[in-house]
Amino acid sequence: MNIKHEVDRSNPLAPVISKYFTMKRAERTDQPRLDESDIGVSELAVRSGTEESRADPAAGLNESVHSPWVAERSALVDDPNEYGPQSVSKRPRRVVAKEQGEGDEPVVKQPRPKKRRGYAPPEVYAHLNFVQDCLDYDLNILFCGINPGQKSAGEGHHFANPLNGFWRCLHQGGLTNALIPPSEDYTLPERFRLGIINLIDRPSVEMTELSMTERREAVPVFLRKVHKWRPSVVCMVGKGIWEDVFGYISKTSRDKGGTDGILVEQCLNQDGQRGWDKLKADFEFDIQPVCLLHGLDKDEGRSNNGEQRMPIKSTIGSKRTLFFVVPSTSSRVRAYQLPDKIVLFQLLRKRWEELETGTMTKPIGWQIRVVDT
Repeated sequence: MNIKHEVDRSNPLAPVISKYFTMKRAERTDQPRLDESDIGVSELAVRSGTEESRADPAAGLNESVHSPWVAERSALVDDPNEYGPQSVSKRPRRVVAKEQGEGDEPVVKQPRPKKRRGYAPPEVYAHLNFVQDCLDYDLNILFCGINPGQKSAGEGHHFANPLNGFWRCLHQGGLTNALIPPSEDYTLPERFRLGIINLIDRPSVEMTELSMTERREAVPVFLRKVHKWRPSVVCMVGKGIWEDVFGYISKTSRDKGGTDGILVEQCLNQDGQRGWDKLKADFEFDIQPVCLLHGLDKDEGRSNNGEQRMPIKSTIGSKRTLFFVVPSTSSRVRAYQLPDKIVLFQLLRKRWEELETGTMTKPIGWQIRVVDT
């Protein structure tokens, strides 16, 4: 049945509407008319349902709701997975399976450590100042860091980085009766008989920017400084410092002395001493089995007439210096947290008290002598 659509020519949209109905008529004309013999059963059922719906609109509505096509379409709408991936990204997502620990608890992965810096020559940090040593003769404990950091060099004080736990370890370890700010580091020798030096004077951001040759060459200079000031205990703040010293003295002992006036020998009356390889393998944060003996300095050891005498600023309690090692107090060291470091500082105080009272039982198998030249 042809339906004519009359368009009001006064309407400004009349040309558009007329063109629309013309196209719709053309579409109906172009479609081939199917014979009933070519129509499938399902098509006839749908067409018959359409005719019935014209006669009874309510019945047609019920039939259309329950028709297979509508049910299938409803299932598609109800199933959210049929819409495809929810992400608009064209790249496929990378699914990472969670690792399982004991039971059903997931294993927490540690963050990747930051990449360490490589060697940096001295001119890179030539704009930074050196940090003055905090020293006096016959100190109870002399702390030794690897070298000044960028913050310490900028402030002009030791361990000035607020993230460094040195000053908190010092206080909570029982070595100072108050939390000392870095700006008062110069008061340590007089107030608490403590001192601070560095193995290497030049500053850098990280210790990895120092060369191994530079560190090893600094060891004999460091030993001579200890020999001059005669502290009871030298505490190395960082295992790497002790490894530098240990490597130097073990090589010197095998070479039977070096050209820099440092001699290393076994202590007398010490049977069954462990070799250097065994000492390295059995390392622990505590007093090390090595001491530095203090003889008479060339300038202080003789009077005007050439006779031997004891140094004026030397005491009986500082005839030798022992070496204690704690982890670095830098926040970069994550293997040992602040509470662990505080416990080791408490042990340091205990070892110094044992040394003062003569009750220390830690064996000392090797001794270092500085030969005056």
